[in-house]
Amino acid sequence: MDDKNQVTVADLLRRVTEGQETVFDIEVDEHGSRKVSFGQRELQPELPTPTRQESPPRAHVFHTADTLIDYVEKYGDANTVILLDVPAMNGCVVLDDKAEEQFELLPFQPMQHPLFVEWYKMLGTRIDVLTFAEFVMGHRRQIVAPDGREAAMIFSQLQASTKMTVARGQGKAAINGVMVETKIQGKPGEAFVELPESLSVRLPLFVGEPEVEIEIDLLVGSTDTSIWVSASAAGVLDAQLRAFTAMVDKIRDGLPEMTVGLGRVGYGAWKYLQA
Repeated sequence: MDDKNQVTVADLLRRVTEGQETVFDIEVDEHGSRKVSFGQRELQPELPTPTRQESPPRAHVFHTADTLIDYVEKYGDANTVILLDVPAMNGCVVLDDKAEEQFELLPFQPMQHPLFVEWYKMLGTRIDVLTFAEFVMGHRRQIVAPDGREAAMIFSQLQASTKMTVARGQGKAAINGVMVETKIQGKPGEAFVELPESLSVRLPLFVGEPEVEIEIDLLVGSTDTSIWVSASAAGVLDAQLRAFTAMVDKIRDGLPEMTVGLGRVGYGAWKYLQA
């Protein structure tokens, strides 16, 4: 190559023109002779690098104590705080309570078992006796005492008899008026039997938790045209409390390295004084 070409090559090697690139082409013929050519060409535009969105903060909801324990055991650390609210029967997990920028809060909301929900909806309301009998028959497998099928048959064959006595007395202690005495009995067969005053049912209150036994008190009454049943269970709230505190103990025992206790997660705002 002559000097002019050498300068040109040096120029191409040392100086980079914006938007261009240096290209060398070497040709070898059949005798082994090589021919070198060079030049510049426009750069091909690069494919744009896709911009990925930042991962959103975790906001999982736990319905069972076992699920919460498994997750926090894997992703939590010594700075994890778990507070469980007894009145509300729920809780919250703070994955890193010492985080300087943002806190990730994971709710713990125990799910009521569907079987318990069905019984709970019936409590505290007056139900037609035949509707109640159908309910008892459909849920007889949860009834511990008396026999569920027998109880359903009793309520489905209720009859009301009314005895009226007219009193007409004389003197200070005399009773004047009409006394009405109503007796409601079940008639499953040929003989009359007294109605059960209560039902004992065994069922889980929350999903993933063991079964508990609840006593349901029954009140039976009548109107001129129908017979009704009202069910109540004073021990339901106590049973729910015991079931929830059992979950609290399970979480505390399953996560001994974490801060687990009763309470409610909350954050305030710092007050700053202007100089």
